[in-house]
This record gives sequence, C-alpha cells and structure tokens, in this order.
Amino acid sequence: MNVRTRIGIGIKLLVSGLLIYVILRDADFYQIGETIGSASLPLLLVAFSMFFVGYSLTAFRWRLLLGAQGVTARFGYLIRSFMVAMFFNNFLPSTVGGDAVRVYDSWRLGKSKSRAVSVIFVDRLLGMLALTVLAVVGMSFATPLTERLPALPFWVAGMTGAAATLAYVIFRPPEQLLRYLSGAHVPVPGIFRTLLAKITDAFVLFKGRHDVLWRAVLLSFALQINVVVHYYVLSVALEFGVPLSAFFLIVPVAIVTMMLPISINGIGVREGIFALLLSAYGVDSEAAIALAWISYGFILLQGLLGGLVFALRKEGAAATDVSRG
Repeated sequence: MNVRTRIGIGIKLLVSGLLIYVILRDADFYQIGETIGSASLPLLLVAFSMFFVGYSLTAFRWRLLLGAQGVTARFGYLIRSFMVAMFFNNFLPSTVGGDAVRVYDSWRLGKSKSRAVSVIFVDRLLGMLALTVLAVVGMSFATPLTERLPALPFWVAGMTGAAATLAYVIFRPPEQLLRYLSGAHVPVPGIFRTLLAKITDAFVLFKGRHDVLWRAVLLSFALQINVVVHYYVLSVALEFGVPLSAFFLIVPVAIVTMMLPISINGIGVREGIFALLLSAYGVDSEAAIALAWISYGFILLQGLLGGLVFALRKEGAAATDVSRG
C-alpha cells in the first residue's frame, strides 16, 4: 500500500468518524436499540432474502453480457463470484475490490483482460442508468421530500441529464469522438485518458447488440426495483409508515450519496442521509439510524457469506463453468 493510498484511507476514516460523531452525539442510543429490537423478524427475513433475488438478477445480467461476447458461464458460478465480490467490498475500504473480483472471474472464463473489464464496466453503468431513471420517476411521488429539500429537484435534473447522456452513449456510442478524446492529440491527464479508453472499448464492444443491451437494461430495472422494495420492507418492519412511492426517490439519492468516495464503506454517510431524507416523512433520527444500522448489518452478513464462499472456492472451478460460443 503506497503513501497516497494510506493518506486516502486516513482521510476517509476521519470523515466517517466525524460524521458518526455529529450524527450520534445527541442521539438516544436506548431508543435506537428499542427500535431495532421491536422490528418485525419475519419482515426482516423477507428483506434479507431479497438480497438473493438481487444476486440472481445480477448473475442473469452478467451472463447476458458475457454471452454477447461468446462466453456462456454457469449461473451458479456467477452467483458465487458476486458473493465473493461482496466479501471484498466489505473487506476493502472501497467497492473497487468487488469489481476486481468480477473482472478476474470474467477473465478466467476465457475473455481478454480488457474485454473482461469492459463487460463489468457496462454492467455497472446499466445499473446506474436504471437507478437514475427511478430517481427521476420518484420525483413525481415524493412531494414532502422535495418541499423539505428545495435543491433536490436540481440534483435530480442533473441525474436526468446524466441518464440521457449515458443512454445515448451506450446505445449509440460516438466511437470516433471517444477514440479522438482518448488519443494522443488531446492534452488530457493520463488518468482521464485511460478512463476514456476504457469507456470507448466498453461501448464499442457491444456496438450493434441493442437486443442484448435492452434485455440487460430491463434486468437492471428489476434489480434496482428490488433494492427499493428491500428498503421499503425494512421501513415496514420498523413501522415507519412511509409510502413505497417515496422510496423510489429516497433510495437512489441515498445510494448515490453513499457511493461518494469520502468515507469508509459509507459509514457516517449512510446514517446521515437516511436521517435527512426520512425526516421529511416524520421519521425521527433514532429510527432512521436504526434502519441504516440494520441495512449495514445485512451488508456485513452478506460479506461474511461471501467470505465463506471464497474460502471454499477452488481455483480450477472456472474450467467446468464455461463453454465457449
């Protein structure tokens, strides 16, 4: 681990610590514990089981994108790989670890490293596209939230523009423009040049495969709706009384905020954003923190299950999990 990485992790730890301090300094820990203890166990089990629905949808989408490149992977192999990725997401202080696992496993299935990166890159972007569209739709049903946070419509407007641009680039990649920008003629810093090159390779890889991309988009919507309903079920388990329609805006905003690289695995950010957004519906900060902690506990449990899968996984398993098209 180099000095820059250590400094970055140190800053994130500091931010997480400061956020947790600010959020919890006036919180009633007894009330948080009571709220968690009063949650409906059957509904919590339903909410946790929805992670496995998400695994399946992710595996279907990943398999579809790999199939467009001439590789057919076994469904179980992809689910196990995603579970291992969840373990690394929780073990490392960023989500890069999980993506690296999926890239590695795509490469093991017979693709070049660059194409393996492209498949996972497109997979992630399609998920973000669906999440963004859900936020735009959710704006129509979350009046209390938009009234409490007047700047939120501008944030969603930015997401709308990003979604439209992303959709255009995915389905009609401006290949010549992307290659020109990633070429040597433009004075672009190396890190951005590399990113542009990856974007170019990723989109060109699926050029003309609109049938595959549309099916992958539909799977992405199903996946993100599953995430929204998961948080709604948690809220019902805690008896919040917040309508399902509101979560179509709350969840995308919360997820995008937690993805900002300013903390360790969203610690501190998670509690703060749910407390802020749910307050528009009369949910007190202790109850919102309870939801945030339950959801994070579920994520850690997923990581532990992924760690178990990783411990049992055999390196040679990929050879039996692939057939080339």
